[in-house]
Amino acid sequence: RRPRARDAAPAAEPDAGAGRPADRLAVLSPAEQRAFLLDLIRREAAAVLAYPSADAVDPARTFEELGFESLTAVELRNRLAARTGLRLPATLVYDHPRPADLAEVVRAELVPDRAPTATGLLEDLDRWEAELATLDLAEDERDAVAERLRTLSGRWGRAADAGGNGGPGDGTGGGFEDGLDDDLGATTADELFQIIENELGKS
Repeated sequence: RRPRARDAAPAAEPDAGAGRPADRLAVLSPAEQRAFLLDLIRREAAAVLAYPSADAVDPARTFEELGFESLTAVELRNRLAARTGLRLPATLVYDHPRPADLAEVVRAELVPDRAPTATGLLEDLDRWEAELATLDLAEDERDAVAERLRTLSGRWGRAADAGGNGGPGDGTGGGFEDGLDDDLGATTADELFQIIENELGKS
């Protein structure tokens, strides 16, 4: 038997000090934003359907398969609108039939896409550097990360050269890509991040 809307638990309050979802999302990476919103949607859906926990809400299944009908769909819309501050249509779960689909739509409303900036890029690099420092990688995994960073730095250097920052052999110093053979002789990811950050800071 499918749960009825009147069986739903009261809307959960945000965590103390968490603020509105938009405030939380502002300090998260895109992947973390999606995970945060998907968790929010699953928790609210579980409450509406009187499921024991969000784990019972499979993000790959449609809301209809999960047990939503017209009344419960409106109840979920109301709860999500209250939590996010967004004006959401009553047909929300039919327009975006899976929790993962809905999470992406809500994210787009709460965090409009912005053009990347040097500041944002450097902040991302800082976060990646911190995350790498906490990882216990096997030697082959560390080599794979280091190789990926070498590829990234090489592409950045070629793009900078094409933009007039000086190219190999033109006598102007060549910008980021010049000296790659020397600078990238180091194999640790931390050192490669430092090279990238230092060069970006000169731009």
